[in-house]
Amino acid sequence: MRCAASTAFLSILVLGAVLLATKCALEKRFDRWFAAGLAVLAVTCVASSLLAKTQAWDHFATVLLR
Repeated sequence: MRCAASTAFLSILVLGAVLLATKCALEKRFDRWFAAGLAVLAVTCVASSLLAKTQAWDHFATVLLR
């Protein structure tokens, strides 16, 4: 089974990690708020990827598209 984060959101998460590393290197300090926001984004991406594979989402999307 593939990790849910390795779906469409992987490039966004990698870009966020690169930006966090760049920010930390330039400012020579760790930005906890940026890291927390990136963590929330990662959790949201994984959750939405897992939710998209369920029967409930399939039914909900079918109802929306009618």
